[in-house]
Parts: sequence; structure tokens; C-alpha cells
Amino acid sequence: MTTYWPDYYKEFHCKAGECLHTCCAGWVICIDDESTDGSVAVIREYVAKDSRVSLILSQHRNAGAARNIGYRASKGKYLLFLDADDVFAPTMIETLRGAMLKYDVDIANCDKRDFMSGRPLPELATGNVANFKVLDNSKKRVNCFKEFVGWSWDKLFKREMAEEYGLFFQEQQAHNDFFFCNCMCCLANRIAKTSAVFIAHRKHETSIAVNRDKSPLCFSSALRAFYGKMDELGFWKTYPDQLRFYNNYVVELGFWTIDTLKQAESIKLAYAELRRILAEQGALNKDKWYMNIYPQWFAKYQCLCRHEDVLLFWRDAALAERNAVKWWQKRCTAANAELAQVNNELAELKRKIEMQREAVHAERKMPIDCDILL
Repeated sequence: MTTYWPDYYKEFHCKAGECLHTCCAGWVICIDDESTDGSVAVIREYVAKDSRVSLILSQHRNAGAARNIGYRASKGKYLLFLDADDVFAPTMIETLRGAMLKYDVDIANCDKRDFMSGRPLPELATGNVANFKVLDNSKKRVNCFKEFVGWSWDKLFKREMAEEYGLFFQEQQAHNDFFFCNCMCCLANRIAKTSAVFIAHRKHETSIAVNRDKSPLCFSSALRAFYGKMDELGFWKTYPDQLRFYNNYVVELGFWTIDTLKQAESIKLAYAELRRILAEQGALNKDKWYMNIYPQWFAKYQCLCRHEDVLLFWRDAALAERNAVKWWQKRCTAANAELAQVNNELAELKRKIEMQREAVHAERKMPIDCDILL
């Protein structure tokens, strides 16, 4: 098994005291590095102690390029791509590998918790025992866009499958693991998933995720690469429902991306590209059944279908989203009122049953605390 750790932004966190040095014990670790914070010196200490630890130096480009270097250099049966700025439970690898062997799956997935850099770490799972549910795509294909997130560091992959389909990481600033991860999840026959938290996902000001304005169209190239690959494999024709699930996700990812951008020109570019992608895939002007997304997003989607101009979209979308939220709040209020009524009726029914029980006991001249079997 090969664990690959692309390192650029932060010092190797095993040395920072947040890792117990055991999550990587017994495994081969390839680390690409052109950092300036002393990570290389730390990693060299591990290389000197254990011949199974490898350090690969290369020019810094992006995390996708770094992952591909480690992928090509690796030889293990399983692949796990970790991020240097996150913290992992000591038994994470052992647990995921155990699930791969026990359930004969192509992917093993665990949960994570976010935390801001400099704040206390969230509590992570201990031990190597976790409850897994197995999603069997050979029997009923699940909506992978709802079940999983398209990042690589919370999943253990079967290398054989990745090589079979010729998958790789896109060498771009953001969303560079979207293509690889979503292809793997959609094509996998069996996936083991646990809600146990083995990862503390660090957020900080230098995260790629908070600098999307530098590369606002990365989401588009990721979506296009994924759609093209799955189309080449005949996936959409074989599983037409998956195309609907995917187009729902395109809307969600597109709006999420636009909402995270800050510069007007970046927003304009992303909006035009999202609209272009949906038009190319015949996913404009769909109804609520097809676009099974949050009401406020569906309201924004309808505005997107009407307007090519992003300014007109924002004008209408702001009002539509506010109205959708109000509608949702009214629906929740009505549902709570209905639930309260049901609870009152249930309490009244229990009271009547107890009265009848007391009456039966009194009639038969039996102690009230004596159960009657009817």
C-alpha cells in the first residue's frame, strides 16, 4: 500500500505534535515538496529512520501535479492521498484497509470534521473498529454525488481499478481531485462507508479553497473532464438517472462556486460557464422533479435559465431566494404545528387507554398493578 502526501503549504504535522506518528507506521509514504517552511528537514528525519518512507522533490505546480507524481511512483495495492495541512487519526489507514479486505470493496470512506487553524482539534475516532455500511452499485446504483464529496483524502482506493480506467488527477489550482474521485465513486461496484471521524480538516487563510478568484473556471474543467470520461464509457446511456443526479450536482457546485467568488469578473466568467455547461447537456428549463435541489437553489436556477446577463440574474435571484427561504420557513412552521397536533392526539390516546385499563381492573376486582393479557 502507498500513502501519498503532497506537501507544500505547511510543515509536516506529525512533527507539529498533532499526530501520534502511528498513522503512517508500516506504510510507504511518498512526499512531494517545494515548501519553504522546513518541511523537507522534518521529512528527511523519517526517511533516515525507515526505508519505507520516500521523499520526492519536484517543482511546485499544484496539488494535482503533486498527486500524479506520487501516484506514478507508488507500487501499493491501495492508494490514499493525504493533505499536509490536515490531521489524521492514528488508526485511520488500518481501519480503512481492514474494511477493504473484510467487505471486498473498491473504496473505503470515512468522515471528517472541520476546524480553523490555531483552534483546538476536534475529537477523532480511536481504535481500528468502525461500523461500515456497504453500498452495492451492482444491485442498485446509488447517487454518489449525495453520498460522497469529490475529494481524495477521506478515501482509500483500489489501485487496480484506477489503472483499469486510466484515471488521474487534473493538474489545476482547484478541484484537481474532482475527476479522479467522482469517476472512482461512480464506477465502483462496492463502497464501504463509515460515519466515524478519522480526519480533522484544517481551514486557514492560505487554503486553495479560499482563493478561488485566481482560478474561477477550475470547476468547469473538472465537470467537463468527468462528463466526457463517463460519456466515453457509456455510463450516461446505461444509467440515465445518474445523468439527472449529475446535472443536479452541476447546479449545486456551480452556485456554490459563484457564492465563494469575490471579484466581479470572476463571478461573470463562472456564471456564463455554468449556464453554458447546462445548455450543452440539455439541463436548462427543467422542472422541480428533475432538479431535486434546495428550494432556494431551484429559485436561483430558474433565474439562471431566464437570464444570460449575470446582473439581471442577481437582481431576480436575490428576491427569488428570499421568497424561497420564506416559503421553506412557513413549511417548517406548518410541519412543526402538525407534529405538535399529532403528539397531543397521541397523549390523549394514551390517556384513554389508561382509563380503559383502570376500568377493566376495577370491573374484575384485580389490583391495578396487575397486567392483563388479552
